[in-house]
Amino acid sequence: MCVPILALYVLAHTLLTHILAQMSVLVEAQDDVIQEIEHNAVKTEVDTEKGLIDVKQAVVHARNYRKYRWWCFGLIVVILVRSSSSPPSTTSTSLLNSPSGC
Repeated sequence: MCVPILALYVLAHTLLTHILAQMSVLVEAQDDVIQEIEHNAVKTEVDTEKGLIDVKQAVVHARNYRKYRWWCFGLIVVILVRSSSSPPSTTSTSLLNSPSGC
């Protein structure tokens, strides 16, 4: 009765050793793929961080653009109000209406 149990143990040990050897070969074969995946993950992380920095800078630029646009609008309004409220110049009309013609 001890012989079949020992034979099963040896057979199981042999099969397990064979399976582990095959897994080792498969892991080594996939090592390049795993390294490439890790490299791409690191590159993606770096690119994402750079993208976040660029987005923050774009937000600052957009805010400044809107601020300057309002400043220009206000300046144009001030110029238009001042030009419409100033009295007409009398020097040009007085020269045209002078009797001497000069």
